Amino acid sequence: MGKFSFPRQYRLSDRESVRHAFKEFPFFERRVKLFVVSNCLEYNRYMVTFRRNFGTAVKRNRIRRCSREVLRHLHPLLKQGYDMVFLFTDPQIVITTNQNPLSVLLRKAHLFRD
Repeated sequence: MGKFSFPRQYRLSDRESVRHAFKEFPFFERRVKLFVVSNCLEYNRYMVTFRRNFGTAVKRNRIRRCSREVLRHLHPLLKQGYDMVFLFTDPQIVITTNQNPLSVLLRKAHLFRD
């Protein structure tokens, strides 16, 4: 992939880490929940997932792609060393680069650098 790809090391994929993150209390925005847990790494790992019966595959894939793009741009601005799981609950959500619920949730969780 080119220089604009989302590196694989930033993807949260192992089952134990995901289960551990879901045990934490989430931060809420209207249509998204954010679960955050500290990891022992020098970088953040992210996962974008959906509740059951969430729209069509086309809708899920578009939200996943847009979310990764937003996270790729926000990654240098965030505190490092966390596992983050974004759980989308409503298919009517709109993700754009300027006003998006991901940055609102990250701000609520105090994950932006000072």
